[in-house]
Amino acid sequence: MGGSRSLGPRLFAQSYVMAIADAAAHGGRWIISLDSPLAAGISEGSREALETWQKITGAAGFFAARKAWSDYRPEAVIGIISDFSGRNEFLSGEILNLVARTNQQYRIIVKGEATQSSLNSLKAVLYHDEDPPSPEIRKLILAFVRAGGMLITGPAWGQIPGVPDRRGDHPRYALRVFGKGRVAIGKPGFDDPYLMANDSVVLVSRRHDLLRFWNGGAVGSHFTMDPDRKRAVAHMLFYAFQFRDNRPTVRVAGRYRKASLWTLDQASPRDLEMVVQSNAVELHLPPMAQYAAAELEV
Repeated sequence: MGGSRSLGPRLFAQSYVMAIADAAAHGGRWIISLDSPLAAGISEGSREALETWQKITGAAGFFAARKAWSDYRPEAVIGIISDFSGRNEFLSGEILNLVARTNQQYRIIVKGEATQSSLNSLKAVLYHDEDPPSPEIRKLILAFVRAGGMLITGPAWGQIPGVPDRRGDHPRYALRVFGKGRVAIGKPGFDDPYLMANDSVVLVSRRHDLLRFWNGGAVGSHFTMDPDRKRAVAHMLFYAFQFRDNRPTVRVAGRYRKASLWTLDQASPRDLEMVVQSNAVELHLPPMAQYAAAELEV
């Protein structure tokens, strides 16, 4: 029987571009490592390989030219608190991955480094580590709840003060009222990170969304604001092919007077059609490919 030799996965130009954009949109950087066929093609002067290399350097150059965005601060609705290690590594890591897919803007809070400022502006915190919180963390989070925030946690948290919430019910969480806030306690045996991530959006409520998409397909996002809170950037990553007649729309919470659209193939931004609402704006986008950034001015 004849056999075939596997050459490994083939990487396309857009694969490299998306890797760069995905990292840069979240404030990261990268080391470019080319697959063997591309490296050989560049060395041999292949037209296709050189075009791919130009797209790679073009994407890297785009973000390098906008260094100010690196100083913008992530905006968040929910904080995910964990030590992200040991027996908590898998579950907490999966929750991060899956919350990101809901386009709920989140903040990573390392358990041993949490302070009151870590919870600023958040609507909820999610704690699903297998061990109970330290007295310091418990005090910090319960003060957050008492002031009006929400805690989403599991049985490992231990005893929680407050009274049952008579206003609502959930198939996987018991709900309690504590001070001005609420607590959602996962029922015993509930350990599905996919449901935890998606339930968190429902528990917190869509009314707190910072970004909301229509016709976006497989889209990821990251929302940041400059230290003076005069400008914001909604980074948008389109992972799936977009049809030419597909025009995504994104709703951005906040009051803005101007919006501009940046894409990797443009030297300058274009003005965006903007529909002003009472506490948000809707941006009507052209057909998108891979990455775009909506820059907004207060």
